[in-house]
Amino acid sequence: MFQLDTKMVRITSIDIRKEKDEKGDEHSVCDIGITAPMENEVLDHFHPLYRSSFYTGDDQADMVSGTRLPHLKFPFPRFPHKGSLEGYVFLAHIGAGGPSEVKLNDSVINKVNFLLQDKGAVTMGFVVRARTHPADVGKLSELLDTEVQISLVPPDEKKQFELEQAKKNRKRALEDHFSAQPAAAPDDGDGDDRTGDLPLDEDTDNNGQDPDFREVDQVESTDQVQYPVE
Repeated sequence: MFQLDTKMVRITSIDIRKEKDEKGDEHSVCDIGITAPMENEVLDHFHPLYRSSFYTGDDQADMVSGTRLPHLKFPFPRFPHKGSLEGYVFLAHIGAGGPSEVKLNDSVINKVNFLLQDKGAVTMGFVVRARTHPADVGKLSELLDTEVQISLVPPDEKKQFELEQAKKNRKRALEDHFSAQPAAAPDDGDGDDRTGDLPLDEDTDNNGQDPDFREVDQVESTDQVQYPVE
């Protein structure tokens, strides 16, 4: 996992502003633009094929180092890496350390880009975004366009698990929101899905008889016989 330990970098930009969170509370947020010279092994932390795609090794050097790829295959412009890294602790080592340092928790590293150079060198650029305490605003402003040692501490296993779960929950919530089924038509309650006003089938003993057949009511037996009149 990508990390830096007291690495000398250059602060290229600092953007401090106010933002509201999901609850509507306002916080100070900073974007710190950083560039740093690196060995090309840093590419392995972002994609396993980056380094072998752009660099090649010396046959003799490979016999000694095994994995070192110092030679750039062809000139290539600065290129961006998609994605971000969450849950980092950013430390700017200024002054005598301790209270004079700037510490930003739950930082996000994004807008990562690489400028590839020969002899295994890479200039890496990125932005650290985090909430900042008002007491640190002045310290951060003084770092603009200066070189300073920083550390980037990755999240531990517990923190990584929490971040992954949060990502899954956000993704699931979005999928549920955009895949919601339309409301079903109200049911009339009779459960009959047949159309029109067709009469229900009835069990009768007159199946197959002439449709003009009309049943004549039987007259109760009396002393006189009555005949139906046509």
